Amino acid sequence: MPVTGRKGKALAIILLLATVSLVLVLLFMKGCNEENSVPARSAVSGQLRVGAVHSVYALFEKIAPVFSSYYPKADIRVESGHFEVVFNRFLRNENGAMLIGGMPGEAERLVLEGIDEGYRLEPVARNAVVCVVSSAFRQRSLSLAELADIFTAQREMKDVTAYLNKNDINLHRQFQALACPEEKGLVARLVDSDDELIEVAAGSENAIVLLSLSGYAEVMKAGFYGSSTRILPVSSTVDDESVLPSQLNVFTEKYPLTYIIYYLYRKDNPLAAGFGAWLGDHARKLFVRSPIAPFREPRRVIMLK
Repeated sequence: MPVTGRKGKALAIILLLATVSLVLVLLFMKGCNEENSVPARSAVSGQLRVGAVHSVYALFEKIAPVFSSYYPKADIRVESGHFEVVFNRFLRNENGAMLIGGMPGEAERLVLEGIDEGYRLEPVARNAVVCVVSSAFRQRSLSLAELADIFTAQREMKDVTAYLNKNDINLHRQFQALACPEEKGLVARLVDSDDELIEVAAGSENAIVLLSLSGYAEVMKAGFYGSSTRILPVSSTVDDESVLPSQLNVFTEKYPLTYIIYYLYRKDNPLAAGFGAWLGDHARKLFVRSPIAPFREPRRVIMLK
């Protein structure tokens, strides 16, 4: 029998309040789950960690937030490390992408072929190897052959000592590929960082050190060695004109120690693909305002009225 009278009304009110309470609880739980969940991955949303070697970390750390300013649902974090660390993180899928100077070596390519999802390499910018010396260094410029002789100990230049950052294996590989591809390895004294390289160059009239253009610019921001060091102009041969690694000379590859920065990512990661496409296109104007050069010329938009 239906419940009537005051008892019936009271029961109906209790049932209504219980229903409303249940709905509120469900809505609250849904909100909590949405707040704590990782956003769905797409070309412009989700989370992505990108590995970068020390020499380009500072630059790309500043570029990544610009992408997120266009696409607020994308959370991109750039992590720094030595090449081996960055590469291994990518292999373990801890990082969805990484930035590498030059093409991967044969050993790296063999390992990359084992990635089930596959991978892509996108050229995004141009960097360069720079030769830094004291302002009092007697040579005004050097050719690739002369540099190769110095850094492979094939020919001794009186009182000249070569130095390298022991942790920048990727840069050693780029220099060797451009200056002395037939040699088995480089010969130089080793230090722990780019900062120490610049300190060595500033403190000795006979030292010559190798850094990346981006790494050199980062060290120079401190302002300690601007007047006591200089970059050597380099020529392709002893008969060619020596040139400095200006942005235009790097972009046109007139500077002979120019190399390409590649963006390496897994094919199955849509945000990694989206960020890579943006780096190769919309980020070109950001590279123009940096020490390095874009891979392609920035697009110019002409507004017709």
